[in-house]
Amino acid sequence: MIHCIPITEDLLDACAAIYVDTFNAEPWNDAWDVPSARRRLANILHAPGFFGLAILRDQHLCGAAFGEIEPWFQGSMFNLREMFVANDQRGTGLGSELLFHLEVELRALGVHTVHLFTSTGDLTERFYQRNGYRTETDMRMLIKTLS
Repeated sequence: MIHCIPITEDLLDACAAIYVDTFNAEPWNDAWDVPSARRRLANILHAPGFFGLAILRDQHLCGAAFGEIEPWFQGSMFNLREMFVANDQRGTGLGSELLFHLEVELRALGVHTVHLFTSTGDLTERFYQRNGYRTETDMRMLIKTLS
């Protein structure tokens, strides 16, 4: 059985472990460890407007979505900061199920827009496009490395 629950502090360690496995694998190939992933997720959890859901299959944590609800000129918007599904659950529809439940909950909270950043031209961008998201052509993320 699949269901979603709100993310709480007691889920952070399990979420961090899945986060590390997910983002250290293809296509990201990052170099996270559990303590740094936990710090990142805890930072989001404790941010003003935090909202997040964890998805469980047969009472086993399989993924999560973390973000913040912010005031916006059209009401409220949600910044989806992190979303991940365990590697052994990828391709099973669990990510789409998590995104569906997240959107249902956000609508109930009065959120009208979801914003997210993802890498272009890979499986993650196509995943979000299959779930009704569009690539914004009028906006670009700019970065500068500070030395």
